[in-house]
Amino acid sequence: MKPYLNFGVFNRIKDYRSFEKVAVVFDTIEWEAGVDLDPEFVYDHCKKALP
Repeated sequence: MKPYLNFGVFNRIKDYRSFEKVAVVFDTIEWEAGVDLDPEFVYDHCKKALP
């Protein structure tokens, strides 16, 4: 996540206390600050990270 924390709404979770307030809701990663990650985005980025 670190490369994304300086862009758009992700600034809201840059602070560790905000970042740690996270939950999985219907396959989506959501933060209390109103930020979420689409499951397809997560899948694609994890897939690229595999050797």
